[in-house]
Amino acid sequence: MLLPESPPLTDAADLRFRMATLKAGVWLGLGMIAAGMAYFALTWDDGNRPLLACTGLAVAVTDLGILLLPMQRIVAGRWRERFFLAWTLSNVAVLLLLGALDPTEPSPLTLPLMMPMLFAGTSYPRASARISCAAVVLGYSAEALVLGQDFAFSAFFAMVLLWTAGMCLWQARNRERQHDELERQRDELARVSLTDPLTDALNRRGFEDRLSRELADAARSGRPLMLTVLDLDDFKAVNDRAGHGAGDALLRETVTRLGEVLRPLDVVGRLGGDEFAVLFPGAGQVHAEVLVDRLRDALAGRVPASFGYSCFPADGVDAEELFKQADLRLYAAKAELPRQRDDKALELIWATALAELGRHAGTPFDADCVAALTAAVRASGQAPAVPTSSS
Repeated sequence: MLLPESPPLTDAADLRFRMATLKAGVWLGLGMIAAGMAYFALTWDDGNRPLLACTGLAVAVTDLGILLLPMQRIVAGRWRERFFLAWTLSNVAVLLLLGALDPTEPSPLTLPLMMPMLFAGTSYPRASARISCAAVVLGYSAEALVLGQDFAFSAFFAMVLLWTAGMCLWQARNRERQHDELERQRDELARVSLTDPLTDALNRRGFEDRLSRELADAARSGRPLMLTVLDLDDFKAVNDRAGHGAGDALLRETVTRLGEVLRPLDVVGRLGGDEFAVLFPGAGQVHAEVLVDRLRDALAGRVPASFGYSCFPADGVDAEELFKQADLRLYAAKAELPRQRDDKALELIWATALAELGRHAGTPFDADCVAALTAAVRASGQAPAVPTSSS
């Protein structure tokens, strides 16, 4: 086959462009036929005029018939390039036929042969443009040789067609390069619109889009899916104490540390502020605590955080339900923070007091004794019996 099947045309701008060029080509063809009819009328006595006029009318009817076809479906379908190429080659064949039937030498009916090349160069892929230009140049050269037309005119006009073909192919190449660059820029804009510029993780929109696709895949395949949400503890204090630059660095470090313990198929996103989310495709409730602990350990020491999680399908079958359950677990973890901090503060107070008591008694308690007494404070919530030192 001269041309392979084309992928469906889904881009709205490309579809509009091809539809516009198709209509422009039809009306351009009708305009050329009208000019040919005027030429036939002015030279009616030169021979073959009825046959030439009938041929022109048949081409006009064919072009009008094209407008009645379901052109949008054709242009968007996989056969569009073959359709356009067949249409152009048929026009080239008709122009060569008209030039051969016209007894006038040299015939002006060969001059429009440049139009199919110009049309192909401005709207066809390079492969189609090459075939169209080759058909014109080789077709005219063969016709001039077979009919024995004036060599000087034929050679000059063949060179003109060759130069025109070169310009058309150059234009087709430039247009494809521009199209590829626009596609690259559009892909980059799409990526940027789904990415958090600070951390390079997915933003909320990008994460929710990925979650929707993973949910659809999980529903089809029957495999589980785990959603984890996390919120940095005391992030506002970091901003207040060290400035927003330090806060931004902490957010970037969070994503970096999470990425170090995630699989390639796992997904991390920044939902906003200091709130993040992680997707674990294929992970279910049996893996939940282990995976949350892995994330907590990755952030331990440098980036303390609270976590919540939910699993598909146990906790919900859509994004809203999964986020709701994960947030509930996150809020419960957040609620534990004040009590944990109070316990730690109480331990520190008792440890300090015991050490001070031992110093005043003249026999300081060793570290193991202080640790044991502090543990008793944590367990009972009451003051333990303090051992007396021996004299």
